[in-house]
Amino acid sequence: MAAIKDTGSSLNRYKSTLSAVFIWFNRHPDYKRLQYNNPVRQEHVSTFPENPAKDRFLTEDEQRLLLQAARGGRWERMYMLVLMALTTGCRKGELLNLTWADIEFKQRTAYLGKTKTGRPRYVPLTPPVIEELIKFRGIPEFKVFHSTVSKTTPRCIKQDWSSKLERAEIGHLRFHDLRHSAASNLVRVGRFLFEVATLLGHTTTTMTARYSHLAIDDPRAMVDAVMGQLR
Repeated sequence: MAAIKDTGSSLNRYKSTLSAVFIWFNRHPDYKRLQYNNPVRQEHVSTFPENPAKDRFLTEDEQRLLLQAARGGRWERMYMLVLMALTTGCRKGELLNLTWADIEFKQRTAYLGKTKTGRPRYVPLTPPVIEELIKFRGIPEFKVFHSTVSKTTPRCIKQDWSSKLERAEIGHLRFHDLRHSAASNLVRVGRFLFEVATLLGHTTTTMTARYSHLAIDDPRAMVDAVMGQLR
């Protein structure tokens, strides 16, 4: 059996998890008197180089193909989920944890109470998204994208996602890449990075800077118009 080659990112996650276990142990009232050293703290174990980010941005044609593929099928809410991901830039977990109580139909917003940063936020919803939501509107405490077992439990979309990708014929794609595609759509039409950061829930524009290369046409046009005659 071939050995599995762990990446630097994975090794750092393992180290972080082990460190958390030792920290818990050393803080426990029954064991903290033993004063064990944490063998995986940074001064003892080096941090491994992280893998470079692999961002994929869907083209307009790929987005159209994916949305077409998401329609119909075994789970009828898949189209709505993909459409929301492409128009809000929300993470998969943020969308799957939405309840109907989080949807404000008149204001066309969704309240994200559980986010990666721990900071709740509102995201705007487009009219087509609202139209889809109205079709399935349910009891406030139910999940918008609930499982077949319980309407208060989010659905596992692994199989749904794989089948739609196969049908769309656009190659390998992570659901998270829909978030990147939403951001790239905004940047390409000239929206500022801090605006995109606000929508995505980034606490700083550092993470959003990965999209800056997509906005090169606007600065180029600005420089040409103002200073293009200088020789």
